[in-house]
Parts: sequence; structure tokens; C-alpha cells
Amino acid sequence: GNSWTYEFANMPAYKADGSAITYTVEEEAVTHYTKSINNDTLTITNKTTTASLKVTKDIIDNTTDSANGLAKKFTFTVTPKDSTVTLTDEQKTFELGDDGSKELTLPVGEYTVAETTVTGWTTTVDGTAGSSKDVTISTEDEETVTVAFTNTRDEETTKTKVTKVWEDNSDENKFRPTSITVTLSGNGTTAVTKTISTEADATEKATVSEDGNSW
Repeated sequence: GNSWTYEFANMPAYKADGSAITYTVEEEAVTHYTKSINNDTLTITNKTTTASLKVTKDIIDNTTDSANGLAKKFTFTVTPKDSTVTLTDEQKTFELGDDGSKELTLPVGEYTVAETTVTGWTTTVDGTAGSSKDVTISTEDEETVTVAFTNTRDEETTKTKVTKVWEDNSDENKFRPTSITVTLSGNGTTAVTKTISTEADATEKATVSEDGNSW
């Protein structure tokens, strides 16, 4: 129950001069609680010492599938460093999407706020690479402690093979160069330009067919 009562028996009622004794009560500090005492009724009230923690989420998706990326939900966990602190299921685990936030009222203390890693996304916490952060919340905080998570979707990559065919009777005139420069474009823009060579020490070395006429 939320109310405890104890009766001190056989306590003196009067002083030596015959005047009534007025009793007061005091309590030793209880971890995680603040106390208030009403000595008129000898009532001690203990209230959990809490503070606020806010978790925010921002999603950046510049891929062609951005509509699905921006609609994605990410899972978070809040874990107290003090094993005696018990959180509700709603406080321990929750989901957030783009521009989402969750404000929690928790017992003061130290916590680890973490996001479950998702393949294909890069995560930062308060601008620093990573997916978790240790925080301390206190009644002395002038503002709510906020932990900001940002997820940036990784650009999907693919391999594109380009074939160069020489129609010069196997270079009978010896015009064929040892390297060529090609530009690969996609979606209306230049993607990359490479100088491809058959030289053994070339950085971008071409694979040459057996007859030498196709790179």
C-alpha cells in the first residue's frame, strides 16, 4: 500500500511539571525520494525525486527511396545505471520516426539512451558518430536534458560494367592507345570519370580479353 502507519506505545504523555509533551518526527533520507513532514499530524510524505529526459529523432534520406526512409521507425532503449531503479515498459523501450520525440519523467540519476542499429543507416547522437549516449538527469537541471539522434540513410551502390571493343584488325596500324578516359553518367548527371589503362601498374587497370580486342 501507499500508506504505512506505526504506533509508538507507552510513550510519556507529560513532562515533570505536568505539561503535555508534544512529539515531532524525523526520518533518515531515503534514496530516490524527497520528504516533507507535517508535525501537526506526524505525517511523513515521500515523493519520488524525478527529472525530465527528452529523446528526439531526425531522419535524413536523400536517396530515390526517400519516401520509405522518412517513414521509418527506429527503436530506442533507456537503461538506468542504478540497478535499483525500475522503469515501466513504455519508459524502457519505444519507437520514434522523423521529427519524433519522447519526453520521460524518470528518477534522477544516470541512464544510457541507445538506438538499435539498422543496416543501411548512419547514426549520430548530439552530432557525434555513435548510437548511444550516457546522460545524467537531476533536479538541478535548469532545462530538460535532451538527447538528439540523427539517422542518415546510406546511399545504395551498384557495380556497372563498361566494355570497350576495338575494331581495328587487332591494332594493325598501331593506333591503339594504352589508356582511355570514359565518363559514366546516370539520372541525367555525371557520376564519375575514369582513365582506364592496360598498363600493369595502372591504378584503374582494364581487364583485357584473350584476343586483346575487348577491354
